[in-house]
Amino acid sequence: MALRFFVIAATAAALCLVGCESTLPDALEGLKCDADGRCLPGYYCDAEGTCVRDGSSTASAMGCDNGETVCDGQCVLLASDAQNCGGCGVTCVAPLGAAAECSKGACVANCQAPLVDCGGQCVDPTSDPRHCGGCSKACAPGKVCTDGACQSSCATGTVNCSSACVNTAQSVLHCGACDQACSAPLNGTATCRQGQCDITCATSFQRCGDRCLDTNSDPANCGQCGAACASGQACKSGECESTITCNKDQLKCDGACVDPRHDPNNCGRCDKACTAPEHGTPKCNDGCDFDCEPGYKKCGAACIDTSQDIANCGDCGHECPLVALGTGVCNAGKCGLTCPAGYAVCAGACIDTNSNPKNCGACGKTCPAAPNAMPACSDGQCDLTCNAGFTLCGKSCVDTQKDAKHCGSCDVTCGKGGCRAGICDSPP
Repeated sequence: MALRFFVIAATAAALCLVGCESTLPDALEGLKCDADGRCLPGYYCDAEGTCVRDGSSTASAMGCDNGETVCDGQCVLLASDAQNCGGCGVTCVAPLGAAAECSKGACVANCQAPLVDCGGQCVDPTSDPRHCGGCSKACAPGKVCTDGACQSSCATGTVNCSSACVNTAQSVLHCGACDQACSAPLNGTATCRQGQCDITCATSFQRCGDRCLDTNSDPANCGQCGAACASGQACKSGECESTITCNKDQLKCDGACVDPRHDPNNCGRCDKACTAPEHGTPKCNDGCDFDCEPGYKKCGAACIDTSQDIANCGDCGHECPLVALGTGVCNAGKCGLTCPAGYAVCAGACIDTNSNPKNCGACGKTCPAAPNAMPACSDGQCDLTCNAGFTLCGKSCVDTQKDAKHCGSCDVTCGKGGCRAGICDSPP
């Protein structure tokens, strides 16, 4: 038989004083949630950002299962929840020695063994002198109840607590000492172990401190003790889940509605983050892409400063040419050249103006050609290099085997005769 006991009912509205959880000005259903998605106590924030009274039929907006009701932002079964039994805030409270339960929306309590229900109280028939051996079997004055029988004194190992002979190491009514009763938590039973009060939680409930909680549905202890769900989330099967409902063109990612076409952190699907190269910013535009910082241009998969990049000088793909002996440079988007010491930049090339006959002493200064010779440059001055068989005499290349003015060697002049094989026909 279930015991009779009181229930504690929560009021439908609360007066908001210092420390109130919400900045809403009034506790009226239909107001918008605050910036953090919160409402006054007794209300929760639905998918549309509106405060809805606990117990509202719109529990589906919170992602609750069929038959569940929202109470203080939590999906509960009013038929079995001992903290919301038959209605939000209706808490079941049992007398000493009993465990409170909610059955079919009504609070009930059952005495813990070895206690039995005697007239709406949980008593121990093995030690209670008013119910010694059974309900209403009272011991005579001066007698004690020990092991369910009225005796003159308590049995060894028990303590006399007002004519009740109890084992204070195990009795939930006299734990450790007379009249020190252990209280049972909701969804659990009280125990006494070696004179210390303890609790045992019912099946499917987890012990969190001195409470027995349903970590499958408790948003403050979701999956494990102390694991609280964030604002706007509910606890379902021990996992925090968002209570929001997204539009058809959105995805729910980590409890938030995102646009997979334009969200760079969830591009196309949840958790697909777009990346960008150096000097770039990722973006999503029906696929991952990126924008470049001012002063940089998108060239393939990179952001390039085309004002100084020799591979993309002035524009993407415009590569400055390689030059022998020189180093290509890009300055203000124009290709240029840096030459080593002793060389000058002449028509896009590194030239030694000390030896180049087309740029002798300066760019563009060409050494003139001469008969029987090739133009040459030495120390920046024009010179000649005579062809084979010819000798440089002054500024001309001559054949000293035939030249009457340079017969055999420079400046050897033949007289009226000619020069043959480097010998004058007649003495000079």
